[in-house]
Amino acid sequence: MKNGVSKVYTDRPDYADFDSPAKFEAIKSIIAKRLIEHPDAICSYSGGSDSDIMLDLIERTRAMFELPPIKYVFFNTGLEMKATRDHVKYVAKKYGVEIEERRPEINIVRATRKYGIPFVSKIMSGGLSEWQKKGVPLSIADEYDQAEDKAAKRKELKERYPKCESLINFLCCCNSAGEPRPNIQLVINSSKYMRDFIKEYPPEFMISASCCYYCKKQIAHKVQKDYDMVITGERRDEGGMRSVPRKDSKV
Repeated sequence: MKNGVSKVYTDRPDYADFDSPAKFEAIKSIIAKRLIEHPDAICSYSGGSDSDIMLDLIERTRAMFELPPIKYVFFNTGLEMKATRDHVKYVAKKYGVEIEERRPEINIVRATRKYGIPFVSKIMSGGLSEWQKKGVPLSIADEYDQAEDKAAKRKELKERYPKCESLINFLCCCNSAGEPRPNIQLVINSSKYMRDFIKEYPPEFMISASCCYYCKKQIAHKVQKDYDMVITGERRDEGGMRSVPRKDSKV
C-alpha cells in the first residue's frame, strides 16, 4: 500500500493498458506459458462473469496451442440460485468441458448456527467476531480519537489489552504505527459510520466469517491440493480482500 493506493493499481503489468484485442492476446500468451509449465492445473469456476471470461480465455488458448484439458470445479455452497446452476451446465455444454460440482462437508446453515453469521463482508465479520470474543470496549476508539499523541495512545492500549493488537487497529481505524488510517480495508469504518452504528445497536447475534471457510475454502483446498496450479478469475477493481494482490499470483 502506497499513499493509500493498493499495489494492484501501482504495480501494473504492461499489458494492463493495452487496447482490448491486444490485451486479450497478451493474456492468452501468458495462459499458454503457464499451462505448458504446469499442465496439471485446476480452475475454480463460480458461474459468474469473471469465471466465464476466465474459462473462455483458457479454452481459446488451449485450442490455439493444442494444449491438454484442465480440471474445472464449481463449488456449490448451497446458496447458489437455480439460474447459476443452470448456467454452469450451459457453459460446460457450450465449451465441451466437464465442470465438476463439489459441495462442502458443512453446509451454510450448520456453519452459521455453529460459528456465527457473516456481517457486511469477510473483513468486517472477522473484526467484529474478534471484538465480540475479546470484549474490548468500543470506547477505546474515542480515547484514540481524542489523544494528541496517537502513537503513544495506541501503545498504551496495546499494553492494556494484550494480544488484541489487530482488534485495536480495527476499532481505532489506525495502522500498527498508530497513524490514523480510516480509509483502509482492515478497519471498522471501511463501512462508513459502522462504529457508530454498532455502538448504538450492539449485535445480539454471534458474528463470524467462518462460514466462508467451512462452506467454500475448506472443500476448495481439499480438491486443489494435489494440482500444480490453481486458476481463478479476478478483476483489478475487486473489493475487500480481493483488492490486495496475492503473493502467489502469476498473472
